[in-house]
Amino acid sequence: MVVKAGGYFITLEEAMQWLSHYPESKYHPPDETDVSWKSRVLFEDKKIGGIRPVAVLHPKLNIAILLFVTKIENDLYSTFHNCAEYQETDRDRFLKKKVMEMTGVSDDEVKWITVPDPFMKDSDRYVQPRHSKRDQCTA
Repeated sequence: MVVKAGGYFITLEEAMQWLSHYPESKYHPPDETDVSWKSRVLFEDKKIGGIRPVAVLHPKLNIAILLFVTKIENDLYSTFHNCAEYQETDRDRFLKKKVMEMTGVSDDEVKWITVPDPFMKDSDRYVQPRHSKRDQCTA
């Protein structure tokens, strides 16, 4: 069993640049640790629902990203190494347009991804390098 989250992502650098365009200090992160919280505050202030921005580790690239979560669940039949991917739906594509409007990134820059264990509850997997494509949930 694993918690998995699906949605669209941008890099933390892109997220920090996006948030720097908002003059209100509550949106402008001084460092990467505030990106997740400040993104959520901005989405809530703009009354955009159905999306929850969360900073997570990209399962394949091992880099920090800002994931705009559109779906999340406990998957009883998946593990981190064998994770069933979410399929992108029309609702997700509608929410993607909201992400693009908010962040100013293009359609090509916002990618769909499924992230197993987004909150890193299974810490053992982060010390072992992953080499095979089978070990990642999605790219």
